[in-house]
This record gives sequence, structure tokens and C-alpha cells, in this order.
Amino acid sequence: MRHRASVAGLCLVLWACSDSGNDPASSLTGTVKAVVIGAMTWGGPQVALSGVRVTIDGRTSVTVDGVAYLNQVRQGLRDVHFERVGSVPQDQQVTVFAGDTTESLAALDPVRPDTGSIQVIVNRSPPSPPFVPGASVTIAGTSGITDSFGTVVLSGLPAGEQSVHVERSGYVPFDGTVTVVGGETRNLWVSLVPVPAQAPTTRLTPSAWHVPNAIRVEWEERPGAAYWRLCWSTSQPRISSDTSAAATLCVSAPIEMKSAAACA
Repeated sequence: MRHRASVAGLCLVLWACSDSGNDPASSLTGTVKAVVIGAMTWGGPQVALSGVRVTIDGRTSVTVDGVAYLNQVRQGLRDVHFERVGSVPQDQQVTVFAGDTTESLAALDPVRPDTGSIQVIVNRSPPSPPFVPGASVTIAGTSGITDSFGTVVLSGLPAGEQSVHVERSGYVPFDGTVTVVGGETRNLWVSLVPVPAQAPTTRLTPSAWHVPNAIRVEWEERPGAAYWRLCWSTSQPRISSDTSAAATLCVSAPIEMKSAAACA
């Protein structure tokens, strides 16, 4: 009897140890199904990513055709880490339910290159003609000259915000900034404003001091020059612009007017 009781007791112990269905710990875990795709970048399609390491609580599984399973994950809110060569790592959280399978979806971005390109289009303000050829464009130390359509592409620029300088003879220089995105070519439109027309250079100099009340006027004719009004006073000669009428002399004594060439 004692032997039978002993054997029965032993069987009872073995049965209890081998029945995992009644193990309290197993009833507190679930399964995580990780689904990983490549994010849409530069207009490309989404694809399932293989070779992604998915880690939860220190345990790792690798995706095949974009899917990986992790079993016996403790229930509750768990941290999930996704990592793959050539992709930007990602961290997220998933709620695991005991005895159930929970899906965790991740879209990984590819690692961007460190450099990008900027296509600069230089036009005129006002747009007549619309484009500015021959303009010098400099971004982050890299320079180029615009073509007949006012366009130039600068490549190999460091990613991030970079300074821009555009200049051309006859136009006010432009200074600004542009954001360079690695692996991409972005457009930058620049409007150059023509330098305002300068008034003619006019000099009043003494002429024949022995001739009372006489002065010599030297001037340079330039395109778009306005009419001029010359006034004489005993204290100080004065020249002022007058765009409303033909040149008018306003003097109180004889005056001699000659071009710069005639005065040479």
C-alpha cells in the first residue's frame, strides 16, 4: 500500500509538472505579429521589407517577406524596436493581450544620402525679358552660371539649410537661404531686380575767372537721362532734374554750356 501510495504520489507530481496548460505564467503571454514595409519615398511603391530585426523585451525575430512573429510576449504595453541596414530605425509600442495575437505595423524610411541638388531658375522682376542668363549662383560654396533659360543645377550640396548668393551685372544681388534635401533635387526661383538708372554725372567748375558771371558746365549723356534745369545764383550754382519740360535756362548773367567732349 505504501508503495502504491508512493507511486501514485509520484505520478501525481509528474502530471502536475508536465501540464503546461495550467501554468499560470503561460496564461499571461501573447503573440506579436510584426509587419514591416518600406515607406513611399521619391514616388516609389511600398514594398515588404525582409531582414528587419524586430526586438521586444530583449528577444529578436527577423522578418521574411515583411513578417516576423514573437511568441510568449508578456501581456501589457510593450516597446518594439525595428532595425534594418539601409533604413531609419523605428521605435513604437504595442499592447499585447494574453492568449491572443496582436499585429504591429511599421513603415521604415530609407536612409537618405548626405547631399542633394538645387535647380535655380533666375528671372527678372519685372519679367521683361523673363529669364536672366549669365547670372552667377553660389550655394554652400558651389557655384554655377545660368543658361539661356536662366537655369543652373548645383549638385553635391550638403543636406540642410544653406546660403544662396545670386549676382549679375546690371542687377541688384540676391542673398537668401534654401533647404537641401539628401537624395533629392529641388527648385529655387530667384527674381533679380535691375539696378535703377543713375542720373547723369554733372560737374560745375570755374571757367575763366577773369570773365565775370561765367561758368562752364560739363555733363555726360546717358540713356534715359532726364531733362535738366540749370539755375545760377551769385552764391552757389545749382542743377536740378526736371522731367516735365525741355531744358530751361534760368540765369542772371551770360553762361557758356559745352559737352564734356568739347570741354576736354
